[in-house]
Amino acid sequence: MSKKKLFAIISLIALLTPVYAEKLFDLEWEEFAPNNFKNVKVDGFHLTAEGRYWANRRAMFEKRVAKCNSLSDTSQDACLKELRAIEINANKMHEERTTSRAINSLLYSSF
Repeated sequence: MSKKKLFAIISLIALLTPVYAEKLFDLEWEEFAPNNFKNVKVDGFHLTAEGRYWANRRAMFEKRVAKCNSLSDTSQDACLKELRAIEINANKMHEERTTSRAINSLLYSSF
């Protein structure tokens, strides 16, 4: 086989082979939400204050993920990693506030 034919065949295979960008990093809401708020949505009046908090967090999370996913591959991974850090921090802050409220409630309920 001549070099020209071999080059033509290899070029044709390279052109016809689909190229898939491997997504290196992915986030799911379920990773951050407590079990009873994994499926919560901002949809009405039946939510408690805690439910509204998680529904609003989920809505913001989904908007941020969509923004990250619209970026190029390398920027997308960096954006998603930053979003993960933001969500982990938000969970820590929420837990601290919740714990603080519970402690205050116990301390001051006896007066």
